[in-house]
Amino acid sequence: MSGDHNTFNATRVLILLAVLTAVEVGWALVHEPLGIGIWPMRLGLIFLAIWKGYLIFMFFMHMKFEGWILKGLMVPTLPLMCIVVFANMPDTSFNDKIVYPIGSMASSDGAEVVELEDVSEMRGVLPHNAASHEAGGH
Repeated sequence: MSGDHNTFNATRVLILLAVLTAVEVGWALVHEPLGIGIWPMRLGLIFLAIWKGYLIFMFFMHMKFEGWILKGLMVPTLPLMCIVVFANMPDTSFNDKIVYPIGSMASSDGAEVVELEDVSEMRGVLPHNAASHEAGGH
């Protein structure tokens, strides 16, 4: 059959990905001399990255030749990734508002929280600046 739609030419897709990468680099470098603002530059880079991701997903992950059921199973992936990222954001973004900083630990009797420097001493590990100070460096 001359109209076979299940043909795949990896070289052609790879060349297109290389061209898109070159366009991304060029777009990032010429946005200032052309007077393109920062937001159009960023949106252009996001568009090109999505296009490259689509090509990789469809051809190198062979989704172009799969049925609608398998493609449908991929739909929940993006919302689940967003849920994971945004659910962890309060723990990571607002670290300075946490009562006990990340890395601190309770003392052996649980009565107090031990500071980060004391934790490293308890574990037998000196902080980076303390190790260089003991070695004679200032």
